[in-house]
Amino acid sequence: MTLWHHRAYIRAPLMFTWSDWPARRRPFTSLLAAAVILLVVALLSVIDPLLAGLSALLLVGLCAEALLPTRFTLSEEGIRVDSVFRRGLRSWQQIDGWRPIEDGFLLHGAQRVRGLRHRDLCLRCPDQLTEVEGHLSQHLGAQA
Repeated sequence: MTLWHHRAYIRAPLMFTWSDWPARRRPFTSLLAAAVILLVVALLSVIDPLLAGLSALLLVGLCAEALLPTRFTLSEEGIRVDSVFRRGLRSWQQIDGWRPIEDGFLLHGAQRVRGLRHRDLCLRCPDQLTEVEGHLSQHLGAQA
């Protein structure tokens, strides 16, 4: 590795990326949710096809976090979350604290103007717990 490559490597932001798909870990629960969605849409399609289509979008949107894959990226800037219905970057300053939960970590939103808080963020990372905990400790300090 040349000196230029070494300097470029040092300046490159440290990133850690993983994907989580809860439906793959809990197939029975996912199939049950999909069956309920299909049943509701089928019943509503008899009444009104437009209502059935809107309800399908609404129900899939509400269950998306449990049914569809999500990609998480931790970087110097913050945490990026990419899924079908949600994309965004949460800066480290927007996070007040964190704690471990069953399959990952729950990040608490920091206080904003007028007493409002940023939404809490759930990082599901059952296979990357150690790596993610290291990044959270580095950027946010000890768990709350």
